[in-house]
This record gives sequence, structure tokens and C-alpha cells, in this order.
Amino acid sequence: MLKGSWKSVAFLASVASPALFLLALCSRDLFQLGWTSLAWCAPLLILTVAAGRLAVPVMSLDSLDQNQKSVANTFVFLAAVIYGPALATFLAAIDGLMRSRRASHRRVTVLSTSTAIVPTYIAVLFYELLTRFFAGEAPTGSRHLVESGHLLPLLCVLALVQYFLEVIAFRTFTAFLRNHNRALFSRETFVWASLMQMVSASSAALFY
Repeated sequence: MLKGSWKSVAFLASVASPALFLLALCSRDLFQLGWTSLAWCAPLLILTVAAGRLAVPVMSLDSLDQNQKSVANTFVFLAAVIYGPALATFLAAIDGLMRSRRASHRRVTVLSTSTAIVPTYIAVLFYELLTRFFAGEAPTGSRHLVESGHLLPLLCVLALVQYFLEVIAFRTFTAFLRNHNRALFSRETFVWASLMQMVSASSAALFY
């Protein structure tokens, strides 16, 4: 059984609560797109579900379960460029759920899904802030467009911000779970997962 201190439970609740709120907010924004736009989102949804099954373990949780990274981030980043934070966050939630669907402990599933939602939403907002800086004001109702030379670097920033926030949350929970005073980070895990993020960002830029 996965045991932990009250700190780990409190931290999990502090991450899951805003994740649930953001998921509801993004779902509302998606329904405001209209049925035509939602139909165009369907291929990204299908590809995310399929890619979420292709995951590799990169972070161990108390030697019982492993957090997974999948190639589905490619479609999450692509959704961020085309549709913004609502669809990207929704797809990230699906990816997080798919990656942890075989976890033997429900808390791992909640953590994986929550740490996919919140970091993605924040990272996409940061990405949009950068696109405003490079592209200037966009017409009302349209997304900010950036030059092709800027797209890949901006997507790499998006990918790294998402990963940094996710790994910090995951490692903090692990530290509380093990009653450690500080979160522990593995250099090998960090390098490997960062490379996967860069590949996903590059693939999204190519698809776009």
C-alpha cells in the first residue's frame, strides 16, 4: 500500500483542486468554440489517446510506481499553437490519465493527471505571452501568429516550462511521501525527459 504523511496528502489536494478547476474552465472554453471547431479537434484527441499508450518510465515513485512520459506531448503542443490553453490542457489531462492508467495506486493517477493539467495550462499562458511579444497584437478572435523561425524556440520554452513545473510537483510529492526534507532530482532523468520534451516540441513545429 502507498503510504505517506499528511503533508503528501495535503500537497496532492493542493495540486488536484486547481487542476479540477482548470479542467472545468477549459471544458467550458472548448464548448464555446462551436461544433465545427470541435470537429477539427477530434483528430488531435484521437492521436493523443493513441500516443498516450506509448509511454516510457522516467520517474520512480517510492519504487512502487513510475511516472511516464509519452509522445502525446507533440499533440498537446500542437493544440497549444492552434487552439490555445483550453484544448492543450484538456489533451494533457487525457495524456496524464492514459500514462497512469495502469498504476496500482489511485493517488499516482490523481498526481499524474493533475501535474499534467496545471503545468500545461501555465506553460501555454507563458507561451502566449511570448508570442504577443514577438508577434504583436493579434486581430480580435484570432491566435497570435509567429514567424517560422521563432516557432520552434518558443515551443521548446513551452516544453521546458511544462516539464520543470511537472517534475517539481512530482518530486515534491515524493519527498513528502518519503518524509524527506527536500525533493531529490536525478540528473539522468532530467536530461532524458528534457530530450523527450525537445523531440515533442520539434515534432509539433513540423506538424504545424
